[in-house]
Amino acid sequence: MRLNFKILFGLTSILAIWAATLGQSYRTMKQLESEYSRAVGETLPIILSLEELRFATLRIVLSTSENAMIMALQRNPALASDGDEALVPDAHEIHETATGVADFGRTFKTYSSQIDLYEAGNSDIRDSIGRLGSKLVAISRRIETGLDAGLPSVEILELKEMMEETEADILSLMVEQITQERQALRQRQGNLRQGIDDAISNLIVSAILAVIGITALIVLSAVRIIKPIERLTAAAVRIANGELAPLPRVTQQDEIGTLSNAFSDMSSHLQDMIRRHEAATEKALASEQRFRDVAEASSDWIWEIGPDYCITFMSDRFYDVTGLPAAAVLGQPISDFLTPDQRGTCDGFEGLNLDGVKALRDMRCHYSDVSDQARICRLSGKPLFDKTGVFMGYRGTARDITSEVEAQNIAEHLALHDALTGLPNRIFMAERLDQNLAKIQRHGGAVSVICLDLDHFKEVNDTLGHAAGDALLKCVTKRLESTLRVTDTLARLGGDEFVIVQSDAIQPGGAEVLCRRILQVISEPFEVEGQSLYIGASLGVSLAPIDSLDPEQLLKNADVAMYRAKKDGRNNFRFFEAGMDAELQERKAMERDLRLAIQKNELEMYYQPLIGTQGQQIQGVEALVRWNRPGFGMVPPGDFIPLAEESGLIIPLGEWILRTSCLQAAEWPDLFVAVNLSPTQFKQQDLIGSVKQVLDDTGLAPDRLELEITEGVLLEQTAYSLMTLRGLQDLGVRIAMDDFGTGYSSLSYLQMFAFDKIKLDQSFVQELGKSSGATSIVRTVLDLGRSLGMVTTAEGVETADQRDYLTQQGCNQMQGYYFSKPVPAAEINALLESSLSDRATKLAAVSL
Repeated sequence: MRLNFKILFGLTSILAIWAATLGQSYRTMKQLESEYSRAVGETLPIILSLEELRFATLRIVLSTSENAMIMALQRNPALASDGDEALVPDAHEIHETATGVADFGRTFKTYSSQIDLYEAGNSDIRDSIGRLGSKLVAISRRIETGLDAGLPSVEILELKEMMEETEADILSLMVEQITQERQALRQRQGNLRQGIDDAISNLIVSAILAVIGITALIVLSAVRIIKPIERLTAAAVRIANGELAPLPRVTQQDEIGTLSNAFSDMSSHLQDMIRRHEAATEKALASEQRFRDVAEASSDWIWEIGPDYCITFMSDRFYDVTGLPAAAVLGQPISDFLTPDQRGTCDGFEGLNLDGVKALRDMRCHYSDVSDQARICRLSGKPLFDKTGVFMGYRGTARDITSEVEAQNIAEHLALHDALTGLPNRIFMAERLDQNLAKIQRHGGAVSVICLDLDHFKEVNDTLGHAAGDALLKCVTKRLESTLRVTDTLARLGGDEFVIVQSDAIQPGGAEVLCRRILQVISEPFEVEGQSLYIGASLGVSLAPIDSLDPEQLLKNADVAMYRAKKDGRNNFRFFEAGMDAELQERKAMERDLRLAIQKNELEMYYQPLIGTQGQQIQGVEALVRWNRPGFGMVPPGDFIPLAEESGLIIPLGEWILRTSCLQAAEWPDLFVAVNLSPTQFKQQDLIGSVKQVLDDTGLAPDRLELEITEGVLLEQTAYSLMTLRGLQDLGVRIAMDDFGTGYSSLSYLQMFAFDKIKLDQSFVQELGKSSGATSIVRTVLDLGRSLGMVTTAEGVETADQRDYLTQQGCNQMQGYYFSKPVPAAEINALLESSLSDRATKLAAVSL
């Protein structure tokens, strides 16, 4: 504890003890005084009441006795002394008696109240006084009554004696009570005097002890301070003389000890400061060298300018970045070399009104390098001031950001343009459309929005792959750009969908001319990967302000018109009409109803028999879905299957078809069921697991399930597709290629994967006997299947000649309307029974 704290603590303790003693003595005297005052307040009223009672008693006795004596002497003269005059009752005495009785009753009531109030005196004495007083009053009244009634003198004298005896008893009790109360009062007065004397003695003793303690504390403090001060004085003299040897440390835990140890530490610190100064000088030199090394290794260069904004320093990195030596710019105004993006009223840095008030933060500047190429740098710096606060210029760093700016510009371009074709994207097109709509609202005019979708583009992707599709899109872009004016905007929204915003043209004639020109250039063949490709385009046109001034509505209307153009045969254009939207709404309603039909199991399965050429027996069936739409009747599969593909409903629809078909086939002995898989279904991640689960749930043997796929399945993710096909074959499921011969790469797919069956497309079968080319293709495909060990199936057989020719050429299976159209499962049961009956008839004929 520090010395001043010790002294303060000691003084405080002594004063606290003395104050406590003083307070206790004061409280004792006040308590005694209070008790004495209370005792006086209790005792004096009682004594005064007793005195009044005594006077009232004497008044009663004297007045009543006087009258009793007079009456007795009148009635018995012998009792009187000689010479006494005749005595008569005194009316005054009678009045005194009455007054005495009244005073006695009032005073006794007050006396009783005083005893109850202060809880003092003797309640037994009070009660005795009350009884005797009542007796006294009663005797007095008997005397008064007897005087009036003429009682004998003897009785009156007896009553007088009784009254005097009672008086004596009362007075005796009163004297006893008064004596007791006065003794108690004197006792309390003595206690008060003694308590006051004791309190004064305690105060005197505590004051003497406090003086002694303070004196001892002062002496002790002086002893502990003087000697250490002498030691510190001598130490200060030695330090002033340059003797820096540290003093021995002390253990005294107060200001003097702290000061002594501080002197010792000070001499040690002075020695350490000298050593540190020498080391700091060496570190400063090393730090400066490191700073130079870092500055030269950094991609930034360091610059300085003076208060006149002339360049005073450029680091060596400046030459590495710009190719210019530092001497080429030193002494020149910095504005001669760097040009800020933002300028004030004057050119250069002076126009920024810096004046050392604020720092530079990432200020972009332009400059030219040694080859006079335009470059961009980012400048940062802070103002410099001398010791007096005068502005001395700026110091900072500069970084060349030319590559970053170019990359940012490219990113901004990519954000607004299509990566494949370089055309504006949907965002850019929307901005341009908004600008044109705002323009015609201010100045009048018209704007046309043309939605363009390529016809048969998906077939190119499916047959030649996406690389060929991308190349085709680039070629289409060049031709479309050749048909447009500078004021028109061509954008690609995605896939094969384009949008053209035509402005500053007389409408609708301008849009019609542009659409015809586009159809013409698109109809010409495209050379892609060595092949000539023929495609078309479907265009839809909406006009502003005729159709709408809302950009979203204009795009929607143009899209509706484009779908109408596709529906009307493709490779043409249509202007938007109000009724077209209703057709689109109908398409959406059909999609909604189809979704509900799948959820509510309202679809139906039809089956078309697959007939073996040997024995003309039903070997299996192809599962075909049918939809009886409530309120519309049967919907052709060509209408709702593409809709399911576009909307994504083909996944739940395909799963329902597969499960329903397998469940039904399990009821037919020795028949397999063929189910078509769409490309979308085939892309499912767990197709193999889904097929296995259906087979397990329905109990159908895997070798009785045949999955038919088209070439479109193998166009994308060929390795994954082949792996999936092999996985399905490992389950025991057979794989058939459907519509063989209609694509571009059928033979290559047969080489990649060992299909179990190939199905000859019906377009070739129907041309048998009509086209020599079709007949040759059929014969070639059947020979190919036989050589590869694959089952061949001919689709679309409708005549006996077709059946016979296919049988002669070795076709394994046939299907078509010649045998049976697709029918419900119940009719397949009838066909099976008919086939069994025919077989039994033939066997019976052979046996005969």
